[in-house]
Amino acid sequence: MKQLTALTLLEVIDEGAPVGTTAYLELLFDALEDGDISETESDALAEVRADYDLTAADVTAAHEALLLALAHRAVDDGHVSHEERRELRSVASLLGVPDGTVKAVLNRADAARHARLSAGLGPLPDPWPHGVPLRVGDRIAFTGCEERQRERLERRAEELGVRVSGAVSGRTTMLITDGSFSGGKLARSLELGTRTVHPDVFEVLLRHLQPASAIGMMPAPSVTAPTAISSRSGAQDEIGRPSPSAIRAWAVAQGYEVGVRGRLPREVLDAYAKAV
Repeated sequence: MKQLTALTLLEVIDEGAPVGTTAYLELLFDALEDGDISETESDALAEVRADYDLTAADVTAAHEALLLALAHRAVDDGHVSHEERRELRSVASLLGVPDGTVKAVLNRADAARHARLSAGLGPLPDPWPHGVPLRVGDRIAFTGCEERQRERLERRAEELGVRVSGAVSGRTTMLITDGSFSGGKLARSLELGTRTVHPDVFEVLLRHLQPASAIGMMPAPSVTAPTAISSRSGAQDEIGRPSPSAIRAWAVAQGYEVGVRGRLPREVLDAYAKAV
């Protein structure tokens, strides 16, 4: 609810809410302040929807944009806590949005953040003796490291967009270890053939971090959902336009200079339309 209170209408509109839904969103913000939508508030929202002739698709787009704007705030520090996920699911439930949409908007917000963090990263020095470089979005794990060094490297990795996991899996890019402890993570990394690097080498890899891979920067597809408020007969149920965060991720990968938020330049929108 603290994130929701700090959210602005402009952020939600920038993430795809139709401009005509402003009055609806203002009332929705007020209704959500106490973490619930009462029957009276639901009726008031339905009245605003009727007054402004909003379709089911309009309201669905507004709800998804609201969740996406909240997801941006959740991923900004590089770590989405269990509490943040619970709150997003709570808001989604109040809006009548399927739980799976929360994962989709977090993926899209994460892709946009990776695109932003990838912009402006320099090339590798020549010569480069450390093999395959570390990239934004890579997943890593730690074991057997000095505690203070590990905490510092974990914090820095998350700030730069590198995912820190508590376990080794097939998606783990590398395991960072000084060799002082042979536990389950190391055994699993040997089983999977996961690359292992010393903490000192990992620090160098972080210093020369490379942009996210083209595959890793592809945002999750837009997920639209039915609104909790009943729709008029024949109203459109799906939104055909791409999300602004998806366009931003694509634009940064193509070399355009765009911010993580704010209105997208017309040239970027036109170029995206031609590319897809």
